[in-house]
Amino acid sequence: MHKKLLLVFPKNKIDKIPPLYPPLGIGYISEGLTARGFDHRVIDMRLKHTFAELVQLIEEYRPDMIGVSMMTFSYLENYEFLAKLKKMFPQIALVAGGAHVSAIKGKILDECAAIDYAVYQEGEETVPELCADKPIGSIKGIFYRDPSSGGVIFTGSREINKDFDTVPFPKFEKFELGKYITDKIAILTSRGCPYQCTYCAVATSIGSAFRPKTPARVIEELTYWIGKGYRKFDFIDDNFTLVYDRAKEICQRIRGLGHTDLSFECSSGLRADKVDRALLAILKETGFRAFSIPVESASNKVLKAIRKSQDIAKVEETIRNACELGFDITLFFLVGSPSETPEDVSLSVALARKYPVYDVCFHNLVPFPGTELYDWVEKNRYFLIDPKDYLNRATLTSFEPYFQTPEFSREQRMRALKETRKAKMEIQYKAYLRIYARFGVLAPVAAYFTSITALQLFLAKIPLLRRTATRILAQRKAAHDQKTAEYPGAPCE
Repeated sequence: MHKKLLLVFPKNKIDKIPPLYPPLGIGYISEGLTARGFDHRVIDMRLKHTFAELVQLIEEYRPDMIGVSMMTFSYLENYEFLAKLKKMFPQIALVAGGAHVSAIKGKILDECAAIDYAVYQEGEETVPELCADKPIGSIKGIFYRDPSSGGVIFTGSREINKDFDTVPFPKFEKFELGKYITDKIAILTSRGCPYQCTYCAVATSIGSAFRPKTPARVIEELTYWIGKGYRKFDFIDDNFTLVYDRAKEICQRIRGLGHTDLSFECSSGLRADKVDRALLAILKETGFRAFSIPVESASNKVLKAIRKSQDIAKVEETIRNACELGFDITLFFLVGSPSETPEDVSLSVALARKYPVYDVCFHNLVPFPGTELYDWVEKNRYFLIDPKDYLNRATLTSFEPYFQTPEFSREQRMRALKETRKAKMEIQYKAYLRIYARFGVLAPVAAYFTSITALQLFLAKIPLLRRTATRILAQRKAAHDQKTAEYPGAPCE
């Protein structure tokens, strides 16, 4: 008899705004269960669902297992959530999965007694096998406790499926799609990252082997959502343009669909050294409007230290080309990398201000378990805060440094984080000022209030205000784009 499964994405205190999209990890697992005919439900607690509502669903649905997706941020809060569930429903098996499991592996069973099974890395094949009630020892990718000794047993890593086309794409039929913050659909056209950046946990969570979907498969997925009425898409790959010709073919096939009202973005970012002006022009012609560039630092010394494997001259070339072609560009920087100094941060701020980008994010560098950065900080005893503390109350935008180095003290880091926050607000203000230019004398006022982070968070929490603000911004942006079809390439003032 197949087991019934309830998939849960918990809400944590650090979740300040409603989620942009459904969680893709659970989406793929849900689709895998559907494809195999397994009964299951999904609840995303971030969509203002209370614990009482979850309890009511459990009592009505009566699942055999509850699967909970966990990130490393706020993991202790998730442990408490799981313990509460286990106390109320001791007969239901609790299954944990997600990035946190992949980072700390079997240690999670030692830290949280409520968890019965932990799924390592990708779960769309592992979880259905759990539902099929196969002997636990025969299911690859599972951590569980030995019934006799209580010790943690690992069934072994599951072989990575290198043919991403064979994995059913999420259709989110079990999700409340209308409740998410955007009217975009997030699409993953590839998995895996072959690069070795010291701060990144992608290789730990999904592996370093690059596994792209074929262009035909990407178009099949797009066509499905276009048929559902969607016109805005976010390709959230870590490396959408890693294979140059593949990216070009996807664009060619999108244009071949004949739709003129489609828009695309790559919010997770494009590597600056994996696009040139010709490819950017193709992306623009296809309907791509925005993407992020993970710069990390404007210092080649720092890029080498974190093994980013790109040159800042190429990064700047890509930023300049993207601005000249009219993209909305967001730049990502890290503050506090190994070997970085306050002078290096000043270089990053200067680069961020040099071009008329749409936004810039200076992230307080967080050492995540399972990364080379974390091991390096731990080995050198550079932690200022115990990881258990900062991983359960920190954010990427906090002014509180989590570690220090001989080159960059705690006090210097705090000053740098505050200075970069000011730079971000100035850059966003100038971006909105360009968008609101048609408002005349009211443009500075509109730009000022729109660029206030607290106001952005407030708007994001109220659907009607959010939709109204989004519509106004889109109208102003369209007018701005029409007026400035070609950007002359001069740095922004």
